[in-house]
Amino acid sequence: MIPSRSWRGLRVFTRSPRFALPTLGAYALGIGAVTAVFSLVDDALLDPLPWSHAPQTVVLWERHPEMDADQVPAAPAKIMAWRTEEDVFDRVAGWRVDEMDLTGMGDPLRLKVGRVEPDLFPLLGLEPLHGRAFAPDEAEPGNDGVVVLGHRFWTDRMGADPQVLGRSLTLDGATYQVVGVLAPGTIFPEESELLVPLVIRPYESRTSHAFRVLARLAPGATLPDATARLDRLATRFEDAFPQTDAGWRARAVPLRDEVVGDVRPLLLLLLAAGGLVFVVACANGASLLLLRGIRRRREVAVRASLGASRARLMADIAKESLALSIAGGAAGLVLAQLGVAGLHRASPLDLSGPSSGVSFDLSVYLFTLGASVCAGLVFGLLPALPGADHNPMTSLRESGSTASSGRRTLRRIIVTGEIALATLLLVGSGLFVRSARSLAHVDPGFDTGRLVSVDVQPPRRRYPNQDALRQLYTRLLDGAAALPGIERAALVNYLPLGGRADTFRFLVDGRPAPASMDAQLTQMRSVSPGYFGTIGIALARGRDFDDRDREDAELVAIVNEAMARRYWPAQDPLGERVSIDGEGGPWIRIVGVAADVRSAGLTEPAPPALYTPMRQQPWPSASLVVRASGDPLSLVPALRRIVLESDALLPVATVRPGDALLQSAQIRWRFQALLMGVFGLVALALALIGVYGLLSYVVQERTAEMAIRQGVGARASDLRALVGHDTLKLRGAGVALGL
Repeated sequence: MIPSRSWRGLRVFTRSPRFALPTLGAYALGIGAVTAVFSLVDDALLDPLPWSHAPQTVVLWERHPEMDADQVPAAPAKIMAWRTEEDVFDRVAGWRVDEMDLTGMGDPLRLKVGRVEPDLFPLLGLEPLHGRAFAPDEAEPGNDGVVVLGHRFWTDRMGADPQVLGRSLTLDGATYQVVGVLAPGTIFPEESELLVPLVIRPYESRTSHAFRVLARLAPGATLPDATARLDRLATRFEDAFPQTDAGWRARAVPLRDEVVGDVRPLLLLLLAAGGLVFVVACANGASLLLLRGIRRRREVAVRASLGASRARLMADIAKESLALSIAGGAAGLVLAQLGVAGLHRASPLDLSGPSSGVSFDLSVYLFTLGASVCAGLVFGLLPALPGADHNPMTSLRESGSTASSGRRTLRRIIVTGEIALATLLLVGSGLFVRSARSLAHVDPGFDTGRLVSVDVQPPRRRYPNQDALRQLYTRLLDGAAALPGIERAALVNYLPLGGRADTFRFLVDGRPAPASMDAQLTQMRSVSPGYFGTIGIALARGRDFDDRDREDAELVAIVNEAMARRYWPAQDPLGERVSIDGEGGPWIRIVGVAADVRSAGLTEPAPPALYTPMRQQPWPSASLVVRASGDPLSLVPALRRIVLESDALLPVATVRPGDALLQSAQIRWRFQALLMGVFGLVALALALIGVYGLLSYVVQERTAEMAIRQGVGARASDLRALVGHDTLKLRGAGVALGL
C-alpha cells in the first residue's frame, strides 16, 4: 500500500484529472518551448568549441569605418605585421575557404576546401586522428601538394580506409598526397571537407584583402590588449602608407563569435520569446492551482482546525504542484526534442553552432529539471500565499464557492499578466510578419521569373589564362543558345542577391587621384553580351555590350545608376574613362548606364557597380543564366549536359531557378516571422485557457447571486453581461499593458 503522506502529490492525477491534465499541458508547452530554445543556445553559445585552444583564439579583421565596412579580410602585409607582435599574439595564421574540383573518383565533384597556413594546426590545437599536419615548408610554392582529410570526408568518400595515408587525390587537375585525417568535429574552417596549405604571395601587398586571420593570445594578454595594439599599429600604418592604409583599422573578435556568426541575435530573441511563453504557461498553471485552492478551501480549513500546521499544509500543496510541474517538464522535454529536430530541418541557418545534431546533453536535462522545479515551487505556491494566515473557522463559515478578496485579486493579476505577455508576443510576431511581407514587395532590380542558373568554376590549373576561359565560356553560350525552350542566355561572374562581389579601387581620367585610394570604390561584375536583357535589367542610357567588345578592342564598361549618382552627380558618365589598375591604366570607357540591382540582399541598397564584357575581362568563375520560354526547371538536365559537353571534368556546382535567388534573400525573415508567430500563438492559446478558467470559476463563484438576480426578473443576457463585464476589464487591461 502506498504511504499517503509521501505520495499525496500524485493523487491529483487520479482524483482531479479535469484539473490535472490542463495544468500539466500548460506546463508541458511552457517548459518544452523554453527547453527547446535553451538547447539551441547551449549548443551554439555555451558548449565548449571543439578546438583545445579556442578560448584563447581571436579572429582578426580589417575594418574601414568611413566605408561602413566592419569585417574585411586582411591584406598579407598586415598579417606579417601582426605576426611580429609576439607579446600580444602567440601565433597568427591566415586561412580562407575555396572550392576545388575532385576528379578521378567517379563523377566530378565540387568540394569546399579550407586553405590554411601550417601554423593553424598548433594555434587551435588541431591534432590529426591519423597521420600528421602540414609542415612549415609546405606553405611554399611547389611544396603545397598535400592534403588533410576532414573526418566526414574520410568516412563518407574514402570508406574510413585506415590505409588512406599516402594516397593521391586530384584536385583542380593537380595531384595532392593525403598526409593526415582529422578527428571528428575538429575541422576548421567548419564548412570545409578538406584542408590544403595556403600559399600567400606576395606578403608585401597592402591592398589584397583576401585572407581571414586567426590569432592566439599570448599568455597574460587579453582582448582589450589586442584591440589597443591593433589600433596603435593601424595608426602607424596610416602614417607610413597613407594611399593604401588611410582610414583602415583592425579589430579582434573572439572565435566563438566568429563561429556563431549572425545566429546569436536570433537565438537570444528566441530565448526571450521562449521565456515569455514559459512565464505565461506557469501563470496559467498558477491560475488553475489558485482556482482549485478556492474549491478546496473548506477541506484545508477542516485539516487546519484538526491540528495540521501551516508548514504541513504548504508542503502538501508543494508536493501536488511539483508532481504536476515535473510531469509537465517530462512531457515538455519530449516536445522540445521534437521541436528542435523540426527547427534543424526547417531552418535556413545553422542553429547548432559548432555542435551539430539535436542530442540533448546533461546541461539541457538539468535546465529542464530546474525549470520544472521553479514552476512547481514559485508558481505553485503563489496561490497559497493570499489568506495563508486566514482563520480556519472563518473559512468554514464561508460559502464553499466564495473566494477571499486576496485570492480574487491575485487571480485577476495573473490573468491580466497572461494576456499582457501574450499580447506582447503577438505584436512582436506581427511586426516580424509585416517585415517579411514588406520584404516580399521589395524590387530586386531584375526579373526572376523563368530564370535558371548554373554555377561553373573552371579549375585554375586546367584554365590558367584568359584565352582558355574565353574558349570555355564561348562553348557554354553556344551550347545553351542551341537548346530549344531558351529565349536568352548569358554569363555573369556573380549573380545578384547572392552577397558575393569583388570590390575595386578606381581612378577617373582627368581627375586627381584621391588622398586615399579607398575614397573611390566599386563592385565589378563581368558579363557577356545580352546579360542585361536576359536577367531583366533596364539600360537607362547608352548601349549594351555586343560583338564589338572583343579582347583586342577598346576596353569598355557599363556603370549602374548608383555609381553614376555617387561619382558623377552633376554630369553624364557616358564617355568618361576609369582605371582599376592605377594611373598607368589601362583605361576603360563607360558606354552605358544600367538600372540598380540589389546585390547584397533585399535589405541593402544597391552599391556602385561596374560591368565589363566577359570577353575582355573573363572571370575565373561564372554562372550561366538562361531565361526559359516555359518551365525553367525542365531545362536543368539539358544545362547539366551542356556543361559536361563543354568539359567532361567540369563539375556543376549549383543549379538554381531565379525564384530561388529571391526566396533565399527572404527566407531568414520568413523563418523568424514563423518562429515568433508560433510562440505568439502558443502564448495566446495559454492565455485563452486562463481566461476560460477565470470565467468558469467566476460563474461558479457567483451562482447564488445570479440565482437571486434571475429570481427578481434578470434575463439571461443580463447575467452574461454581468460576468462578461468583469472579465472584459481584465482583458482590456492586459491588452493595454501588452501593447
